[in-house]
Amino acid sequence: MTFKMTVRPLIALTIVLLCVSCESGDGDADPREVAQVTTTESATDISSAAALPSPDIVLDGTDVFELASFDLRPLDDSAAGQYGVEQGGAELSVTLSAAGTDWQLERTYQEPGEPLDQVVYDLKLSGGMLMSSDGKAMVRGTDEGILVLERKSETIPADYWVHYLRRD
Repeated sequence: MTFKMTVRPLIALTIVLLCVSCESGDGDADPREVAQVTTTESATDISSAAALPSPDIVLDGTDVFELASFDLRPLDDSAAGQYGVEQGGAELSVTLSAAGTDWQLERTYQEPGEPLDQVVYDLKLSGGMLMSSDGKAMVRGTDEGILVLERKSETIPADYWVHYLRRD
């Protein structure tokens, strides 16, 4: 298997893990795992990200699951806090804060030996989930943490949710 040099390490790691899982033939595989994922080298293409439907794939650590396998819960003020996940050596962390109806999500992404990538999204609570007015970010609640979808990130692909676990 070969990858183009333009594919971000996180995407490449996800594809490799899926392929290894599919080729192993392990009968004990988690039934929630997604057997097939397609991606393109321009998964975070800004011109098409806003038009994408909400994906039904979640990256949970280094495992990939269907969104339907998660027990989603509505978000409220108790969701404010610290969240994080490690993915193949990369450390991702989120600080979610609320001030009345205005919310803010600060996400950092750090690969060993690489510069820190940090982004801040302004969000509004609507229908039990958080969304940015420009469509760049969405947040949903789970029993263990939050799911974050970034549609126009330089480092996080727009074709799956990332599951962050509560740290505080």
